[in-house]
Amino acid sequence: MRTTTNDIDIPDQTGTLAVVTGANSGIGFGVSQRLAAAGAMVILAVRNTDKGNQAAQAIRAASPHAQVVVEQLDLASLASVEAFAAKPRTFRAHRQTPAVAAQSWFFAGGDPEQFDESPRRHPL
Repeated sequence: MRTTTNDIDIPDQTGTLAVVTGANSGIGFGVSQRLAAAGAMVILAVRNTDKGNQAAQAIRAASPHAQVVVEQLDLASLASVEAFAAKPRTFRAHRQTPAVAAQSWFFAGGDPEQFDESPRRHPL
């Protein structure tokens, strides 16, 4: 029988900007917690900002130095995606290595200016 653990080793993520969709629960929340604890600046991209703020508080309680920002994003709405991408807090305004965890898929690395042009990465 295979066993699993919730504890995983993540290398230092200082200088990484992580955009995590569905970050207020489930896999998205777990990924957000671990990336924030490892030093990444994490944008919690959520449909419900009240739930996102609760998740951010929980992450900060576990990692007091965590850099966590909540932003509204509904991936089913093109207008929401466009509004999210245009906000100054999104990855386009940062000169950090971008990483995106979207619907439990993880994409990372590269030049922020080329982020949306690589087929390996999230289409934001």
